[in-house]
Amino acid sequence: MLLPFSYAVRNLYRDRTRLAQTLGGSALVVFLVMGAHALNEGMRKTLSASGSPRNMLILGKGSEESMQRSEVSEQAAGITEASVSGIYAPLGDRAVSPQIIHMANLGLPDGTRIRGLVRGVTAKALLTHPEVTVMEGHFPGPGEIMAGRLA
Repeated sequence: MLLPFSYAVRNLYRDRTRLAQTLGGSALVVFLVMGAHALNEGMRKTLSASGSPRNMLILGKGSEESMQRSEVSEQAAGITEASVSGIYAPLGDRAVSPQIIHMANLGLPDGTRIRGLVRGVTAKALLTHPEVTVMEGHFPGPGEIMAGRLA
């Protein structure tokens, strides 16, 4: 036999401290669920707006919230290339591109500092990012950099 709902409501008002704890705990749970949902939506929108549905990111264990903190072994690209079927392969070269991503403070010629994304790539990066074009010069070799802007 169940107790009537009115008993539970009446007992809430019997002890003010318990009522405050119940309301505070409930508000905290709601806040945490809303925060987790906002983080999930933000990551989804960021990846869908700036990425391609054809691309896949491999992140290190425990780094789901930040690409900058991800650490993956050098062999992961080769293992992925060998074990995942259906990888885009123009002219037989499979589009798997290991990349180093680093968020850094960059100094401009006028002395101001900005946050910039530094990405270490190989020539295969152009296979995974077909929207990138080299406007002047050539693809960088060892010891060279390529500067760009988000279009």
